[in-house]
Amino acid sequence: MRLVKGATLGLLTRSFRKEDEVVVIAFRGTSAQVLLEPSKLIEDVVTALEYLPTGGRTPLSHALESAKTYLTPESLLILLTDGRANVALGRGDPWQEALQIAGELRCHSLVVDTGTSIHLPERTSDLADALRAPLVTLGDLEGMEELTIR
Repeated sequence: MRLVKGATLGLLTRSFRKEDEVVVIAFRGTSAQVLLEPSKLIEDVVTALEYLPTGGRTPLSHALESAKTYLTPESLLILLTDGRANVALGRGDPWQEALQIAGELRCHSLVVDTGTSIHLPERTSDLADALRAPLVTLGDLEGMEELTIR
């Protein structure tokens, strides 16, 4: 989790240099939670990441649905995930539901695969495809000076 938080802070620091607003949405348990409403202060992100909850079930669909509230066509969605989705908004398959919602989003996106060797990497690849987004790993982010998505 330390690597995930470090990668997140590194990506968001680039956004703050451009004076972008940042929203942080965490998803675990049975729902997603907005940890940080739109902010231009890096200190707010540091605090939000400090208390980032981890573990348990993965309501990926709810996180993507929650993101819709904040996204515009000019937004950049950075999704850090291990590709798991096991809590549905409806009664259907949680993974298929997450892919469907991802396909509905219309913004610039980046998927960061935070999984370990025991996860299914094709899931994060499928999610990146649904978002029409590049897929990178945490290792890819190390030492990366600039990240061009648009």
